[in-house]
Amino acid sequence: MRFGFILAAAALAVGPALAGSDLAACTSKVGKQTSGAQTVAACTRVLADKTIAAKTRAAAYYFRGRAYQKKGDADHALADFSALIQADPQAPAGYFWRGKLYLDRFDFDRSIADLSAALRRGDRLATAYNWRGLDYYYKGDVKRAIADFDAAIRIDPSFAGAYWNRGQAHEVAQALQAALADYSEVIKREPKRARGLISRALVRIDLGQPARAVADANAARRIDPKNAGALAVRGKAYRAMGALKRAIANYQAAVKMKPELALVYQQGARADRAKAGRGPAGKAFPPAQRAVAKEAPTPGDDSRTELKELGIDVPAAEHRLVPEGKSLLDVLK
Repeated sequence: MRFGFILAAAALAVGPALAGSDLAACTSKVGKQTSGAQTVAACTRVLADKTIAAKTRAAAYYFRGRAYQKKGDADHALADFSALIQADPQAPAGYFWRGKLYLDRFDFDRSIADLSAALRRGDRLATAYNWRGLDYYYKGDVKRAIADFDAAIRIDPSFAGAYWNRGQAHEVAQALQAALADYSEVIKREPKRARGLISRALVRIDLGQPARAVADANAARRIDPKNAGALAVRGKAYRAMGALKRAIANYQAAVKMKPELALVYQQGARADRAKAGRGPAGKAFPPAQRAVAKEAPTPGDDSRTELKELGIDVPAAEHRLVPEGKSLLDVLK
């Protein structure tokens, strides 16, 4: 990050009173010395001074943008990061954080452009590659997604999120052994989180290893006893083993813990039948696949009948329980 140098220049470019008060409050880390609202107010006062140097203006836009971002005000954050880029086109942070906001908005092409600009300027390389990989993944370009996740892992071999994302992409590519290896790396790096175990369990089911999938689901439950996804996956594994009573008990317990899973099961079944080329049920869907997965239940849907036979009652309401841009795993968490 270049903002250490920007802050030093900023302190010299403003008057002593401003440097010691508003600029200090503007550039303080939110949550320690100042709140987000205080940061926004202080930075706004700094920016109101038309005499400040360009580097000071860039720093104020950066910190105000980050404060807005942390408050959940994406519109104002986006505007500030765009202003930062205008004030200092060579500062990578503006491209980096604006790229993340575009990713969050599912504006994948703009996100790719910004993150590529950040990478050319050398900013937060592993994270930028990881985020750009997600852009490519959701555009359906799995090959480029995997290449970016590879790059993130080469830079930071401890980056659990990049392994997990690459595992998702390997599943879509039907490279299940590679996905299995990636989720095992996630488990090593996140011993207190369940997501790696749940994802590996789903792959084990697809590889014809349901007993080992049950073991992974049990381990996930020990880490997070309230994780409905672990119950759902264990139910799927028991069903693959032919232990239908155990499967039903797990499905019912999962739905009781998280009622929206009932519709998720149905949506996953619809995606299966649509042959969308996805990985195992419960995984992140690229855009075209997500569109299939988000279809509302329809009368006479055979997937709904199948679920009822398993003791799961699917709501008849015609609405989407998986929000736009979310994956089925977002609901399983």
